[in-house]
Amino acid sequence: MLSALNTLVSESIDVVVHCTRTPAGPRVSEIIAVDDLAGGVEAAQFTVTELFARARPGDQLAWTGLVPQRLARRLDAAGVDLHHLVAPAGSGRWERF
Repeated sequence: MLSALNTLVSESIDVVVHCTRTPAGPRVSEIIAVDDLAGGVEAAQFTVTELFARARPGDQLAWTGLVPQRLARRLDAAGVDLHHLVAPAGSGRWERF
């Protein structure tokens, strides 16, 4: 039963947005992608990839440069270079947030 639930969660949830409360209101602290179950369908843990994070609470949200495995396979099949689309030239940072 637990393995079926774990599989359902890993196939249903793609992204988790962690927020923190600040005096100015909620603020996104990191964004992670839920990949596959670590070790197959009987596993109890998920593999996650940190996509965006803040080095310190006051810093801008920055792209880590990491790409989830499921997304990387789909982008490669479509001939899309995510690094070119997301990272501004030379900065490696996600500037919109």
